Amino acid sequence: MDGNYTQVQGTDVEVSPVATTTDPAGTVFVFFRSFGSPNSIIMRRSTPKGSGWDKPVDVLALGDPSRPTLQAFDQQTVDLATGGPNGLTFRSNAFPAAAVTPDGKLLILTFQEKANANGVPDPAGTPRIMMTYSTNGGRTWSARRAISYQGNRAELPGLGFFSPGGTAPGPQVQPAIACSTSSSCLVTWMESKEALSASGWMSGYNRRMNHRALALQIQGGVPVANPAGSVQVSRYSYADDTKPTVDADDDVEMKTAGGAAFPMWNNFNINNYSSGTSPFAGDYTDVRPLTPNTFITAFTDNRFIMPATSGPGGATQPWLNYSLYGPWPQCANPGSRAQTVMAAQISNGLVVTTPTNFKSFTRARPSRAAPRTTPRRARGPRRPRRASSFRSRRGTTPTATSGTRSG
Repeated sequence: MDGNYTQVQGTDVEVSPVATTTDPAGTVFVFFRSFGSPNSIIMRRSTPKGSGWDKPVDVLALGDPSRPTLQAFDQQTVDLATGGPNGLTFRSNAFPAAAVTPDGKLLILTFQEKANANGVPDPAGTPRIMMTYSTNGGRTWSARRAISYQGNRAELPGLGFFSPGGTAPGPQVQPAIACSTSSSCLVTWMESKEALSASGWMSGYNRRMNHRALALQIQGGVPVANPAGSVQVSRYSYADDTKPTVDADDDVEMKTAGGAAFPMWNNFNINNYSSGTSPFAGDYTDVRPLTPNTFITAFTDNRFIMPATSGPGGATQPWLNYSLYGPWPQCANPGSRAQTVMAAQISNGLVVTTPTNFKSFTRARPSRAAPRTTPRRARGPRRPRRASSFRSRRGTTPTATSGTRSG
């Protein structure tokens, strides 16, 4: 069904739940990335519920004939032997993430692509999350544009965001999208706090990544991004229980390994995969609607990985030690494989989650961050004491899951 495209990968399948003026209920839409020629996103549609397929559609060429080629940001894995600690790079390819609205009238497609300061595809640009949409079952498409390319909004201090705002968004990868029955959709992605390295990649052992989300409202039959901008989903614990007023980086909680202290950030390029030679950032992100006004999103986080300090690199060069993890139960460098899948509930523009997500959820008072809202003074996030459920101020119990990936 790849239509004789010879280099393809990254498939997303969507099914229209109801009949529309163009297609019957159960119409299947399959999106996939074409590498080589054309370098683009391809769609195929099956109106007889998968028993036959229309001709492939080159989404980018159809949406903008003047820019038919994907300005791809395809970041490949760079291991320690090839790049050293500053060159370590996680893999991330420009794969499609699509959604169909519950009324079946709108197809929305997102993907990562290089774009300039105006959000337009540009081979010299920075990787951004792009969006294009179709109102007629994929027969025509809008010109693609970045959805978050201006300044990130400032998050309130003392809530664990460590995001003062006022700066341009960092490089963005790994989008996901879902739509609810309330004429709203949510796009999520991973965003770097640091700019691209000199190599043009998101490289470096200490590179920090955050999960972000942006609401889309369906207005006049087309998706419109929330003018307040994206919200940061990732949150971090503080080094003490007082409420910081600035959220300086040195306020973040520390972890201790080999007698040395390390900040608990989500560093994406820790080389604890492939026998301690390469980074791996997980199998991308996902988001799903829970209710008409609530979504849940899941993403990879490395803050609980304990630096490998036992080995020739000691505590100052932990990247040299991740190959020394030993067979169970004689475990060397315990915790050095503790990559975690986190989840957060997002509703009505609010991020509702514990102050930090743990492998077992802990009793904690969830905080809320909303545009144009000043919450009452609250204590900073606390370290966990005992596992239990938690309840929001409105009396609803956010549901979330977390787990540990093994390498």
